Amino acid sequence: MPTTTIPGEHGDFEVDLRPETGSRDEVTIRYKPKHDANGCKDIHLLQVVRTEAYDAQGRLVSRKDEDIFQQGDFAHTRDDRTCMGEMVDHLACDKTPYYADHWDDGDATTDPPSTTELDDGPWVGDDEHPFGDVVKPGIAKVRYVFETCAVCKATGAALDCMSWSSESTAADKGDITVPEPQRAKPPSRRFMCAVKRFTRNHTKLMSEDGVLHWYCPDVVDEVQDSDGEPISPWGEPVGRAFARRWISWFRRALARYGSAAGRARQLDLRIPWDEPAAEAAEVAFSDVLVRGREEPGRCVLKVTWAGRQRALVRGVVFTPWPDVTGRSLSPFVPRHDDFRNDAAGLDGLRVADAEMVALLDAMRAVAESAGGARGPEVRVAAIAGFDLPAASSAWISLDRATLAAFCTDAARREAIGHATRAALHYLFVNLGR
Repeated sequence: MPTTTIPGEHGDFEVDLRPETGSRDEVTIRYKPKHDANGCKDIHLLQVVRTEAYDAQGRLVSRKDEDIFQQGDFAHTRDDRTCMGEMVDHLACDKTPYYADHWDDGDATTDPPSTTELDDGPWVGDDEHPFGDVVKPGIAKVRYVFETCAVCKATGAALDCMSWSSESTAADKGDITVPEPQRAKPPSRRFMCAVKRFTRNHTKLMSEDGVLHWYCPDVVDEVQDSDGEPISPWGEPVGRAFARRWISWFRRALARYGSAAGRARQLDLRIPWDEPAAEAAEVAFSDVLVRGREEPGRCVLKVTWAGRQRALVRGVVFTPWPDVTGRSLSPFVPRHDDFRNDAAGLDGLRVADAEMVALLDAMRAVAESAGGARGPEVRVAAIAGFDLPAASSAWISLDRATLAAFCTDAARREAIGHATRAALHYLFVNLGR
């Protein structure tokens, strides 16, 4: 059959349908972006599918796999279906939502632009397991409804979308229909709901680097590669722009931290790593907190990510002291790898004295369960009497759950203002949980 072209705003879909009478049809869908020197360099196809079952009179029976197929639903799709039955079309332990993510991406910046494509051929039943043995009694037709979109991986934006379907009966394993004429459209609300659900279930903060990654939530011990080895559940980091678009809690974190970020980034407190740290006297962390509470205006509380590094996770310094700099903090920062992030990215947030007291009280509440060991992923340092000859400092290690408890407790205290609460939320999302 001739190629069907479906024009869109950012590019065109080209559809090659290969019909097979009595067997299953196959289809190749290509997306050719329009040339744009400032466009997307990593375009891939992502499709959402809905399953529908009909009886012999053409009446809708169900959109739930467990009501349609003899074996019930597929375990790896169970949590990814929306209430209307849509889900991202994926295999067990696919880490990203993209269809055949290992295939080539499209690139709008090249001239001519490069295309991306997928091959598909849905079916129900085969020679060994006929249609009637696969579906439950009373099911005469199974229909798969697809919405296929070209998505920019970097931003998560769906550029153009098209629709098609496949019907399976006892007489025809898979009859594909591509509606004509058709023009590409923006993503539907159903598409967006399915992608949001998939992304919520298939992303996770990796403890080793504190960064949000694609993640397979399925039972991975039973999933093996071509060499028979178990497949790791961890995928690549999720891009910040993609996460902002599709993950609600990530978007809320950015919104809440945004008002604080401008103030925080004005205080770039990166530690000059070449300078040696001062010899620190043995002081208990709790004693430093007590002294800091007595004179909160000269107190500093610093939170540093100390996990194994794949990407920078910026630490945060809370202090009312007006003249704090990276160089003035330098003597209090030990020169071992647990604090190396302080040399790469450390933001300062000026807080009121009352806020400092609230932060110290919240830290004292969790400090009893912490210690000085270098095992957990977060280092919290406290400095009292800052900028005085008799300043004292100490640090402790917190695991991520304990830091999250500190952030939650502190954020609920009446003295904490909006900007400080936003910074606590940033720590909760990026270093805690």
